[in-house]
Amino acid sequence: KIFEGGCFDYFNPLSNDLHSKQTVEELALKNVCISTKGAKWLRDLLVNNTGLLALYLCDTTMMDMADTMTTAEEEKDWSAEDCKPTSEAIDLARGLENNWTLQQLHLKSNHLTNLGSIGHMLSKNKCLMELRICHNSIDATAALAFCQGLQDNTSLEILDLTGNGMKDDAIKLLCQGLLHNSSVRFLCLDFNNFTKRGVAAISQMLSQNSSLQDLHLFGNHIDEEGGRLLATALTADKCLLSTLHLSFNDLGDAGATYLAKALTINISLKKLWIAANHVGNQGFMAFAENLPRFNGLQQLNIGDCFGNEAACTMLQSIRSNFELQVLYMESILYDDERTEFLINFYIQLNRAGRKLLCYQSNFPVALWAHVLARRGTNTKPEILYYLLREKPDLVGMKT
Repeated sequence: KIFEGGCFDYFNPLSNDLHSKQTVEELALKNVCISTKGAKWLRDLLVNNTGLLALYLCDTTMMDMADTMTTAEEEKDWSAEDCKPTSEAIDLARGLENNWTLQQLHLKSNHLTNLGSIGHMLSKNKCLMELRICHNSIDATAALAFCQGLQDNTSLEILDLTGNGMKDDAIKLLCQGLLHNSSVRFLCLDFNNFTKRGVAAISQMLSQNSSLQDLHLFGNHIDEEGGRLLATALTADKCLLSTLHLSFNDLGDAGATYLAKALTINISLKKLWIAANHVGNQGFMAFAENLPRFNGLQQLNIGDCFGNEAACTMLQSIRSNFELQVLYMESILYDDERTEFLINFYIQLNRAGRKLLCYQSNFPVALWAHVLARRGTNTKPEILYYLLREKPDLVGMKT
């Protein structure tokens, strides 16, 4: 159900719907002003309704939200996208401290103050699994509260702090909290305002945190030194990061080279995005030349390819790499269509299970029938032909 526009003092029609036998699982209130009386009506509705799973408040002004959140019984999802509440974040935090049902909280473009109270709330809340606070403002004071909250929290798995203007001091405090947190798996710090000092704090945290798996750092002025720091973190034994997004930074050739060399040591990273980083031919060649020695990378977005020589080097390397299954690179200054075709061909082979050819006597021949059958419906004939050509004993062929 979607209610858009106007001022809600009473929710009689909404109340009748939610109390009826028809189950309402999602409720969206857009561009509305909810008065104190309206908030009480909404609170009562949430208490008496047992099926509401998602509540979205978009561009909505609301008061007395704390009482509403505290007494809701079955609410699972609460979002305030583009919300501009008259009450402070502290009111919402007080309601969430003793809430035992809410699993997702989205606060986007709210112009909220006292966001530190949300951080303190994490110390007491035991059920919130996803927290997205985007396009607001988190300073060092608020970050200190998040630091303390994350150290005590054991339920939060997804933390998205996109576009909050977080500077180096705020990032450092946040990372101190994550050093002692073992539940957060996904961290997004896209489009903030930190420099290499912030990257140093992130790198130190990665070197000692074994629970974080997915890290997004789009658009954060990460330069050559930042690339070196992150590369060092990737080689640490405790770092188990599987996804790293670094697009729209300033790594340059040197930063890209540091990362390429780190991937010859790291065994956990499966996905790396470094497009739009001012990486030229030297940085591209560093990835192409080290690709055969990568230890498990499956997806790579490297950005621009600046010449036929670089593309040919990539082709020669991809022949010896059996893991990479997705490769994004833009054809800027090379026009060798055959090379491009062959690169894509070997990527498709990897997706089809080419690495099984590496197993000589250890891989039972009888299992190949199942492998080929699985690849048959969506795989091009030339892929199957290649696999059969490399394993002729499957059809009684002689080399």
